[in-house]
Amino acid sequence: TRYQRQSRGLGDVYKRQALVWDVPRSLAGVLVPTDLLRATGPRAEADDWWDWDVLLRHDAPALFVPFVGVRGDHLGERPLGPGRSPIHEQVVRDAERPPAVDRPRVPGRVSVLMTMRGDRHRTRRAVDAALAQAGERDLEVVVVDDASDRELSAVLTSVYAGDDRVTVLRVPAPSHASVTANRALATSTGELVVLLDPDVEVHDGWLEPLVDAVSTPGVLAAQSLLVTADDTIRSAGLVSAGPHVVPVHLLASHPLSDLPPGDVVPDAVSAVSLALRADDLVAVGGLDPTFDDLADVDLSLRLAARAPGRLVPCLFFTFPRPPCCRWHLVCRLPSDTKCIASTARF
Repeated sequence: TRYQRQSRGLGDVYKRQALVWDVPRSLAGVLVPTDLLRATGPRAEADDWWDWDVLLRHDAPALFVPFVGVRGDHLGERPLGPGRSPIHEQVVRDAERPPAVDRPRVPGRVSVLMTMRGDRHRTRRAVDAALAQAGERDLEVVVVDDASDRELSAVLTSVYAGDDRVTVLRVPAPSHASVTANRALATSTGELVVLLDPDVEVHDGWLEPLVDAVSTPGVLAAQSLLVTADDTIRSAGLVSAGPHVVPVHLLASHPLSDLPPGDVVPDAVSAVSLALRADDLVAVGGLDPTFDDLADVDLSLRLAARAPGRLVPCLFFTFPRPPCCRWHLVCRLPSDTKCIASTARF
């Protein structure tokens, strides 16, 4: 169809792939058999793109004609919930990932999950650092290339072509971080998973405390202590600042000397460097992309609601300094002010 052939030069691609990875227009009207709607009705989490969500989920043969006989720029859009943004590229694409529950898990293996966004040098540095920390441990690294230039993805794939511990995937269009993280999860095979942002520089000894912590009974997830380049704390977890207020990073901008002598108990943990059991992450449905930059907070709440346990920042170990991850930026980072996703949820 013309709609398919206009898909950014991809040619005569499969209809479903075009619908998932291209940015569609809202459907002003769609004729659907009543029985089909009863079987695969609209999902609340699909928000303003519920119509495409229904079309992609049902098994009946269909002819997609997204903008024939109608005029307008925002036809058929529904009002969004407070603080939410259009979520086609989140809910619809996320629903298309392979089911992680069907992936066999190797006991004792740790899977480090990363997303590359156009900077292969930083990503390669992060992958090499993770592999260097493996030692005798069974470790794999899964990198999802978030629609970077194809030559960048090709170079990164070539670099690790001879290392079966590293898997590089590529998605056709820029997507939310939660979407790519969930795709990495679906590809991974480790009993434990570590979400790692390539924009951080890991210190020696960062991995073992995370693995030890999350292997402890009663610990739901464990994050590294995050510091900035001037050795002030970026995050020791996240805490609630009150009703209808975005959670804030615990001890942000404090010197390392301000770390308390006792346990730190945050309300949530950061996905910048986060370890948890793969089965737990799969059981709660992975990261929810509709919560944007607060997806890790939402994940923490869902983990806590599913089973009793603690969220742990790894602060105190027998290292010269706390095993932590350092942000690559020299300046102090601002708080996550751009995210306003449903603060009442928290």
